[in-house]
Amino acid sequence: MLNALYQQTRNNIFETACDETLFSLVEKARDCGRVELAEKYTLEISNSVNISIQKSMEQAKNYKARGNDDIARQILDKLLSSNTAEKTNLYPALLLLQGEWLFQSVAELNSVICKDYFQLACEICEKSFSNHSSPEEIAKAYITLAEFADTQFQKLREHIQGELFREKAKLLQRSEGDIVKLQGTNDPDARKTLAILCKQFRMDKEEIQHTHNEKDRYQLMALDNYLKGLGLINKYDLFIFRVIALWLEASTGNQRVDVGPSKLDTAMKSKDIPSYKYIPVLHQLSGRLGTNSVATAALLDSILIKCAKEHPHQTLPVLLSQALLHKDKELTTKANPRTSDSSENRVKAARSLIEKLKREKKGNELSTLAVKMEFLWNALISFAYFKPTQKTTEQRHSIPSTQDLLRIEDITVPTLNIPTNQSGIYNDVVCVRKFSSFFHLVGGINAPKRLMCSANNGKMYNMLVKVSHLTSVCIETIKYRVT
Repeated sequence: MLNALYQQTRNNIFETACDETLFSLVEKARDCGRVELAEKYTLEISNSVNISIQKSMEQAKNYKARGNDDIARQILDKLLSSNTAEKTNLYPALLLLQGEWLFQSVAELNSVICKDYFQLACEICEKSFSNHSSPEEIAKAYITLAEFADTQFQKLREHIQGELFREKAKLLQRSEGDIVKLQGTNDPDARKTLAILCKQFRMDKEEIQHTHNEKDRYQLMALDNYLKGLGLINKYDLFIFRVIALWLEASTGNQRVDVGPSKLDTAMKSKDIPSYKYIPVLHQLSGRLGTNSVATAALLDSILIKCAKEHPHQTLPVLLSQALLHKDKELTTKANPRTSDSSENRVKAARSLIEKLKREKKGNELSTLAVKMEFLWNALISFAYFKPTQKTTEQRHSIPSTQDLLRIEDITVPTLNIPTNQSGIYNDVVCVRKFSSFFHLVGGINAPKRLMCSANNGKMYNMLVKVSHLTSVCIETIKYRVT
């Protein structure tokens, strides 16, 4: 239809719209495995000078999809070598595509692919960002480079953790001991052996150090470019999981170490990622509270505080699940008294954040919400450990007036999952009006209890509360299990 309108009117607007539609159809057909259909649509694209390079690039992709790698590479090489391609905004896309194909076919060194294709594409996009490259194009370049660097980092990490590399490290230590023993001798043969050992020791040491340096370099490169891509558009938000994994890769151990911010910390701090993008990884972040690095811990605290201020209904429950992890010690003598140092550090760090939020401009909305939500969580944990005293076969029991649960009001219904609002505005939150004065025993391990609450929207909500070995599990059950 668009082509017919163009033939009638000769209006370039219709021709452009027709070509854009065909390009979209070509990509969709190829993704579905219909290569012959993709080739048909490619032939129907106009031969306009403005889109000739894009059309040739699609033809190369079609050949690649058919398994004709050599022809596809020839077309792409020809496009990259032409002066016209360098002057168009498609040049970064051509570089990225060539880099991906070279990596898949192992036809070039990884360092060359990284520098001459992926990094070059990112540099060109950055230079022409204001004039030609769209946020989507530059974000794709960043993410492609990040994925490549991430793959190299994981391969190097596996190599370092492998048996062969560990054996080489042990041999290096043994060689160092042999060198020390031979240094005090004057025997000519021993001196020759010492010279050979020293040379081999130096080479092996440099190789091991180079491997570690490359792993760290690719780790930083992956983190930095993931963050750049995340900061531009929302299409790649799921990569936040890899960002957190890469950042906190080495943040383990119980001893606090104040060695200043690492390069990874600096990369995280330099990028202003919106707080809503951290909401899916709140549990991973809270699980690293109390980490051994002082600089990392400070940055982690600032991220969680920012999330709590802008998205309190999603963040506070996660922080409370860590802060009240050992609450069961106060409620039962059967609780396991042994806890790890990392667990204690995590609870203390979470407790500190909760107290800081409660003091945040005392009396404001966030402070009030933090106090109320902590009261609710404590009340639910206490109720989970409550055991009816009367012996009866009835499943319905009254809740004693001493239970704090009966004094809960005007707080978010804990079983509701509140969708994240990017603006951070939450006006129509469903809140508890009051809890019912009775509950039901539903039977099962740890005596699960079913209770109800009425909300400010006029509805009744059921929830299941039960004791668990970890208070955090109990709270998660309360938060997400709706019966």
